[in-house]
Amino acid sequence: MENKVILAADDLSSRSKASNTRSDIIRDLSAEIARRLRLPLGIVYVSLSKQGEYSPQLIAQVKRQDREAIQKLKKQMSYYSVKTKVDTVLGDPVEMILKRADLKSTELLVIGAQWKRGIQKILIGSVSEEILRKASCPVLIVGPEVVRNDYEIPIEDPLRILMLTDLSPASTGAEDYANFLAKRMKADLTICYSWGHRMYELKEALASRKLSNLKLAIHSMNTRRRIEKLLNDKVKTAEKMGINVQGLLLSQQKSLERVIASDGDQMADLIVVGSHSRSRVTKAFIGSTTRKLILESPVPILVVRSNR
Repeated sequence: MENKVILAADDLSSRSKASNTRSDIIRDLSAEIARRLRLPLGIVYVSLSKQGEYSPQLIAQVKRQDREAIQKLKKQMSYYSVKTKVDTVLGDPVEMILKRADLKSTELLVIGAQWKRGIQKILIGSVSEEILRKASCPVLIVGPEVVRNDYEIPIEDPLRILMLTDLSPASTGAEDYANFLAKRMKADLTICYSWGHRMYELKEALASRKLSNLKLAIHSMNTRRRIEKLLNDKVKTAEKMGINVQGLLLSQQKSLERVIASDGDQMADLIVVGSHSRSRVTKAFIGSTTRKLILESPVPILVVRSNR
């Protein structure tokens, strides 16, 4: 953990009520995680992504306004109990943020996301989505529902971390990072598998093969036993690390994102998920479940690459 830093990235261009709330949450969340991990905090703001399209007078004006905003922010950050450095840089937001985030010193990157409708799908914002796809470090995302619910991270109570796993090797990196955070921050950890979501998908698949209800019941029973053993093994691993941990098998037969959207803030203060590796053809997209979780969760989502 030596020479590591928590990095928060934000912009100064949008000053709507929602963007101000999002910025406040990003700063509070980043500062509290930095405090619990006993790490310094770095905040980077990117301005004027296409300088060539603006007059020198406008560029100078924006730079002056940015300096004023940064000075005000530095004063606000002085009230946090962590060492903080605030920088503003000019250039492409994705390029500049990734340049900072990909440094070996970055433990965790915190960014915001918002609703954007694209062709035949809902996006989380072009900048946020591209950063999420390309960042080599774990990315903690403050989504639109987090902002709408005016989320506040606990200051004195133990942090509640919910690790969503599919129990496959692709989730190992996220499980390891959730264990690391829980141990380092003395947080309460819940390792969760959505049995109901799995059964809903299984019934759809088996129905197409015209299997009998008896065969489906036998298959379900055998699968559940295997899942319970795997989940129990994950819990035992965390317990050996001295973590206060429990296993959770969700039984509601509905999509995982719907469960999190309705009950997420009652279950956790922070949710950890794994981002599965993708082929060169499909790596331009993040998984649909991860995207929906980011957009619908009332608490921040921490995405960890499977090859971490």
